[in-house]
Amino acid sequence: MTVASWLFFGLHIYHLDESGANNVKSGAIDNDSSPPIESLAKGPWGRLVCRPIVISPLLEQIPEIVSRSDKGTVWRFPRFNSTQVETVLTQIGIPEALRAKLMSMAEVDLASEGIVIRPTPELVLGLDRETRAALYVMLTECEDNFDQRNAFRFYGNSLDRWVNHSPISEATRALVEPLIYRHGDYLFFADLRSVETVLPSEEERIQLVKALSYQPTYLVELELSETSDLDELIGYWGRGGRAKDVAPIMESVLQSGADRTIDITYLLPPFARQRIYRYAVVSEMGATEPPHCHWTALNFFNDKPDNSLLESDVISRTLREDYYRIFGNLKLGDLVLYLDASKMLIHSSVYIADDILFTKNGVNLSQPWMLTKMDEMKGFYPRREDLEVRYYRRKDL
Repeated sequence: MTVASWLFFGLHIYHLDESGANNVKSGAIDNDSSPPIESLAKGPWGRLVCRPIVISPLLEQIPEIVSRSDKGTVWRFPRFNSTQVETVLTQIGIPEALRAKLMSMAEVDLASEGIVIRPTPELVLGLDRETRAALYVMLTECEDNFDQRNAFRFYGNSLDRWVNHSPISEATRALVEPLIYRHGDYLFFADLRSVETVLPSEEERIQLVKALSYQPTYLVELELSETSDLDELIGYWGRGGRAKDVAPIMESVLQSGADRTIDITYLLPPFARQRIYRYAVVSEMGATEPPHCHWTALNFFNDKPDNSLLESDVISRTLREDYYRIFGNLKLGDLVLYLDASKMLIHSSVYIADDILFTKNGVNLSQPWMLTKMDEMKGFYPRREDLEVRYYRRKDL
């Protein structure tokens, strides 16, 4: 979900191996090992240990994804004429022969005052990875290109790490693997429409959706020791008037003996603590729309979620009236916002500590509330130009 710039600036959890992952060049996909357990930099939040995990919804939690294949694949270019479409295809490096073929399929679309291209299934399945990546990332810039904007995605180099936890057949994997493309540090799959008609059963389709819904995230623990500055830690984690809530936990753990670690989940405000690593159920929210990143970020310190924050105008007004921009020295609960080149707000998340964020990515019900890292978050929403990151703090904190 995007929100117009208001200043015109204007539970299934899998532990992973502890071996390191390799860096790969753009377009390449490895079947390699998992990232290591990591000790983060010490700060006012204390000393944190970050353990990578992978989570996915249970089968009964997977939201129904209505088949759209009967409509065929459509790539939309609203408010473009044919010359502009050809120009942008040239700019992103589409080979001349393919570009000519695509332009022969271009049609005027009066509804969007633009151009649509209806590629054949053979053309879609035959794209090489680099071409698919360049084309699909460009298509994400239009909200009407549902498949590309809502592509399944996974942070990392390893296809094994993405799909190996699910019992999809070897035939399904062989069908899907050539269609997975890479942009930045993420793997993407946007062609469910193109493969679902040849899957052997609806059960296999559901298993594939489950496999593609796996998300890497982190368990983060705070390590305490006899040298820990308890007052500083309580001041940091008790932000928002919660010192009385976190102090007893820390004091108890510090006095407990050998294992002086706390899962930071227990130190977060109730809103985040009750949702982290879980999947949204709209009927439990008392709302008619699914939760998104802005609703999540702006409700972080609220005891009772404010569902008016599902509305774009309320989001904009809340940011404008209740927050101010900061330029560093982030604290628990500060907002980390991601804007595109036109200064549209693409994503909102919440700073936790070091480079750890609390986030709910988009409105898709197969996206959980979870922890991620700043650099990982920046690549979740693919764009031809890097997203801009800005920080905001509530005025009453």
